[in-house]
Amino acid sequence: MPLYRIADLTVAMEPQGRTRRLAQAYITDAATAPDVTIEVDRQKLRQRFPALTESYGEYLQSGEQFYMALAEHCGMMLHASSVAVDGKAYLFTGPCGTGKSTHTGLWLRYLGDRAHILNDDKPAVRLNGGRLYAYGTPWSGKHGRNSNECVPLQAICVLHQAKENTIQKMPPERAMAALMEQTTRKIPASAMEKLLDVLDAIVRADCMYEMGCNMDISAAELAYNTMR
Repeated sequence: MPLYRIADLTVAMEPQGRTRRLAQAYITDAATAPDVTIEVDRQKLRQRFPALTESYGEYLQSGEQFYMALAEHCGMMLHASSVAVDGKAYLFTGPCGTGKSTHTGLWLRYLGDRAHILNDDKPAVRLNGGRLYAYGTPWSGKHGRNSNECVPLQAICVLHQAKENTIQKMPPERAMAALMEQTTRKIPASAMEKLLDVLDAIVRADCMYEMGCNMDISAAELAYNTMR
């Protein structure tokens, strides 16, 4: 079975279609035992996603398996659009339709070549050696925008739309709830304690913000200058 290196984990899987295309940049020839094995059940796939093409259904199922396994390795998925700037990762999360991808697009305009998309939908976050890191993965939204990188986590920002741009630190009790709303919760009980360790590390790092933003480039300027 082919091996891929995703979020510093060796993943064994035989992807097809969309998943295979997006995973090309993650192929590894390292002779190491897999940390995660992904096996897509195509019969269950058709039953669960009858309205989707098999390629897209496999993409969803394989991503779900990876992120469930990630929790066993002190990691978590965050439903977010993430951008890397000067070797630091900034993640923007919130409910669907809040403009996460639009906001990171403003960062690209504002910062030019200093910034690039790490993952436009489901970046991985891992706690390793007491530090938090964000990773690109193949599971990266409808546009498939991702980069096979590990970048130290600088900040996570919960977005909502507003006419005027405002940003402030998020209180710890609200930060934990906001993170739980945007991550995988269907995980084995054995992994829940590790997931809570990651969430606790994020809250303790005091790197959570909340922002009301419009669609003007000034929103990116304010966010970057506050969180950097």
